[in-house]
Amino acid sequence: VLCLGGGGSFDLDSVETVQDMHSKPKYEDEKSQPESQQDVSENSGAAYGFAVKLPRRNAHFNPKYKEKHKPLGSMDWKKLQRGEPNSFSERDELEKKRGSSELIESKWEDGQSRVVGYTNFTYVRSGYVYLNKNNIDIKNNIVLFGPDGYLYYKGKEPSKELPSEKITYKGTWDYVTDAMEKQRFEGLGSAAGGDKSGALSALEEGVLRNQAEASSGHTDFGMTSEFEVDFSDKTIKGTLYRNNRITQNNSENKQIKTTRYTIQATLHGNRFKGKALAADKGATNGSHPFISDSDSLEGGFYGPKGEELAGKFLSNDNKVAAVFGAKQKDKKDGENAAGPATETVIDAYRITGEEFKKEQIDSFGDVKKLLVDGVELSLLPSEGNKAAFQHEIEQNGVKATVCCSNLDYMSFGKLSKENKDDMFLQGVRTPVSDVAARTEANAKYRGTWYGYIANGTSWSGEASNQEGGNRAEFDVDFSTKKISGTLTAKDRTSPAFTITAMIKDNGFSGVAKTGENGFALDPQNTGNSHYTHIEATVSGGFYGENAIEMG
Repeated sequence: VLCLGGGGSFDLDSVETVQDMHSKPKYEDEKSQPESQQDVSENSGAAYGFAVKLPRRNAHFNPKYKEKHKPLGSMDWKKLQRGEPNSFSERDELEKKRGSSELIESKWEDGQSRVVGYTNFTYVRSGYVYLNKNNIDIKNNIVLFGPDGYLYYKGKEPSKELPSEKITYKGTWDYVTDAMEKQRFEGLGSAAGGDKSGALSALEEGVLRNQAEASSGHTDFGMTSEFEVDFSDKTIKGTLYRNNRITQNNSENKQIKTTRYTIQATLHGNRFKGKALAADKGATNGSHPFISDSDSLEGGFYGPKGEELAGKFLSNDNKVAAVFGAKQKDKKDGENAAGPATETVIDAYRITGEEFKKEQIDSFGDVKKLLVDGVELSLLPSEGNKAAFQHEIEQNGVKATVCCSNLDYMSFGKLSKENKDDMFLQGVRTPVSDVAARTEANAKYRGTWYGYIANGTSWSGEASNQEGGNRAEFDVDFSTKKISGTLTAKDRTSPAFTITAMIKDNGFSGVAKTGENGFALDPQNTGNSHYTHIEATVSGGFYGENAIEMG
């Protein structure tokens, strides 16, 4: 059985040169343009989701204990761990202390907020979860009124593929404000809060929530969101609405919808980052809190093919925290379930050392971080190892050997956890259009590889940047979509494997074979060396701008 650790530090020489037939070719790394520090930081805060505590200020009658302001801040967002979207520790905390109180939370199909035809969520949850439970503890000088809970969004299965066209997503959004003494927002109604507790979207008055109060054919209820995602341009435009309840009272607002925010964001892999622009900044009379933009909007796509999205933001004046979730249109019974055309944007795999089984692992698109069983590991070298071709890390009970220092868009290596040795590979795929734009016939990639063979006698090979170490060399003909290459083991002259493959989109697949005489597992044993014959399937991808790396 053969297990390849993804290919290695492939250095692209895309310039055709005429070599002196009597001299040895010299290869150098092609200078890639790694992601800027700003781009890398787009994913630095990526997570399965976030939650923020609903603000409640201590309204104690004694000024010594009373809080006049319970603010919101960027540090109040807490990362949520891997798991089902409706399961997280903060929700469990409320369950344990609710007693006979009802746990109130966002619903989808028949919830207070919904868009008909966009309610069948699988990978995302966003909204609120709270208890209507005051906490009056005079002995400990605590007097808290209002909803006790959290605003949150959470997703599972960060997307590895995304659509390649314009797609509309619709869903919901929710908000909470800070809590400040004598703060009141007339436009939200007296029940919404704002003084002793933050004003919460679930309690806002004058909102259309029930089908019985809607006109025939009405589809949007409560707080709704709508996004147009242009995956080719990597842009998102969206709007967050309030749907108004219309009555016969002439003094009420007759608009069906009120725009609260417009969204502008840019895609970075399976994540996005951008702005929420307040639609009514001129409301200076305190009628509502939505008067400040946000520069901190972030979120991501969830589901194998980007079926759903979710995110959050905090207004620049720290007055409003908001979350949102949306999805592609529900599929009707019998409707084509394939969905829109997609392309792979991220690879993330672990190859188990015992079964040689390749399994997908989660990734937020940052190759300098690795998610092992949902736990994030930093793959960055320590200060003393920054110049090393490979380096080792140890975090959270996991040891890893990471390769290679000259790779910007992919990383691969070995993992050791609980005495189990695995390999991993992850990378940011080159856009399909960028691969298609390359037409040269003789692009050369050189690098290294990890390998392990178990066939009676075992053999393993380590990645190396030495001339006599494990070497990988590939010739790529982008005009005919053909790839040919060799993997040569340390201190050997003949290839251990010969690889032939065909390019499809931004990936490739093919076959790896040992030579006619097989591969000697112990070449030092000249008298009785064991030879193994292998033919295995190979799959991989191109990574980074202009397909500068492959693995």
